Amino acid sequence: MKKILVVTASPLAENSVSCQLAGVFMKNYQEVHPEDQLKCIDLSRLELPEIDEELIAYFNGQSDSDNGAYTEIDTLCEEFMAADKTVFALPHWNLIVPPKMISYSLAVMRAGRSFRYTEKGPVGLLKNKKTLILMASGGTCNTDNPVMHCYGVDWLKGILGLCGIKDVSVIYAQGMEEQPDKTQEIMNNACLEVEAFSKEW
Repeated sequence: MKKILVVTASPLAENSVSCQLAGVFMKNYQEVHPEDQLKCIDLSRLELPEIDEELIAYFNGQSDSDNGAYTEIDTLCEEFMAADKTVFALPHWNLIVPPKMISYSLAVMRAGRSFRYTEKGPVGLLKNKKTLILMASGGTCNTDNPVMHCYGVDWLKGILGLCGIKDVSVIYAQGMEEQPDKTQEIMNNACLEVEAFSKEW
């Protein structure tokens, strides 16, 4: 049995394209892999603590705080580290991802847990894991155009690589606000791509 972690971050929930893609993935993946364990985390519903002096001290083992919020982010960290496959279903906001996704990454991708520093540089500790990024964008973001490029995907691939996760796939649902007359077609094509991928992954 493999553990699959699905992370969403849109406050629009089921009305968001990214969350709909996550739903398509979970439905089709579970049909083909009923023995695997799926868990979904909606970051938009979580109150993640701010990265302040106290939390940094806690991360560095310099605080014995029993703050409940710290217990929650420790649980999130353990779930991320334990997952064999992780799916991030995210909207593309202002060339990057929602702030709560950034807060989540800071909470779960920690030095000493998911990677460590050596004399030769950082070494990822999460090996043989896979990640799928489902990125929803009103514009066409899978481009070299610097004012539309999806830096969020680059950033996410970078921090996943820091943790040792190199097997990263990306599926886009993009251009729906640029071509409103093709919204349904774009969505249908993205759903078909997610469905096919989930059955083979």
